Parts: sequence; structure tokens; C-alpha cells
Amino acid sequence: FGTFRGYSDPQAALSQTVFFDTETTGLAGGTGTYVILAGIGYFEGKEFVIKQFFLKDYDREPALLAELDAALQPHEAVVTFNGRTFDVPLLTTRFTLAGSPLPAALEIHWDLLYSARRVYGLQLKSCSLSSLESSILGVQRDDDLPGDEIPARYFTYLREQDAAYLEGIMEHNRDDLL
Repeated sequence: FGTFRGYSDPQAALSQTVFFDTETTGLAGGTGTYVILAGIGYFEGKEFVIKQFFLKDYDREPALLAELDAALQPHEAVVTFNGRTFDVPLLTTRFTLAGSPLPAALEIHWDLLYSARRVYGLQLKSCSLSSLESSILGVQRDDDLPGDEIPARYFTYLREQDAAYLEGIMEHNRDDLL
């Protein structure tokens, strides 16, 4: 990791780091794209804790952003996968529209996609998260909800108010964090 604000010990730096991923209403970005689920994962001692912040309805966005901001406060840096070009710019838009400053933890950001491309780009056909999971880690997700189906599931949840549509979204986000 290197040095994070005075932490030269990688274990100390890791304890100040939060892993971050979002699920959204689409990939277009911009003002019409909402974060419907923000997941964070961090270490408390040897335990990895995951917290998920869900957008129950559009009018609840300020509450989601406030809860997410509070959860990010103890952390000094974030780790994402493709967050530099998607998650963080989208959050910047959502916080700006809400009239809130961006959480400080998002200022120090390590996007694992770029490291993966440098290390595995010539060995693998794809450096997507699922490709890296299966090729490098030997992990195969069972019954994973494809990311492109998440917006439709969320819109169905909003229409029908049936939480059963959310299970796959929550699991997908959790697996991305892990």
C-alpha cells in the first residue's frame, strides 16, 4: 500500500482502509443515475466487516448519503475495483446534488483494476473482476446476479415493494466486496 498519512506499516494502513463498491440504476452516470446500494468492507482486528447502505426509495437518498458519509469517516482511504472511473465520479455527483461535501476517505483511492491490468493484462483475455476471481483465485460465483440485471431488479422492487427482488443485489455487492 505504501504510506497513508503517517502509516508506514502496511497493517496499520490496512486498518485505515475501506473497500467500497456500489450498485446503481445504470451505467450511464450523470445526474439520472442513482446509487441504490453502497457496500463497504473493512477490517476490525482480524474480522472483515461488511455494511451495506440501501436506497429504499429515491426520496431517501439524503439519508443514505449521510449514513455512508458517517460510515466512511473513520477511514482514510478507499480501495475499489473500477471505482476511479465509475463509483467515485458517481458518488461525487450524488453528494454534489445533495449539497454535501464528498467524504474525505474518497480522496485517497486505490483502484485495483489498474493494478490488475499491469500484473495480469498480458496473461488474461480479460481483467474483469469475475475473470480475475476465476483465473487467479479459483473462485467461481454460484447463482450470481449479473450486474446488468441489477437496475431492472431494483425498478421491479420499487413497483412491487417486494424485498425478494433485492436478495441477489445484496449478495452480488457482498461478493464484489469480498
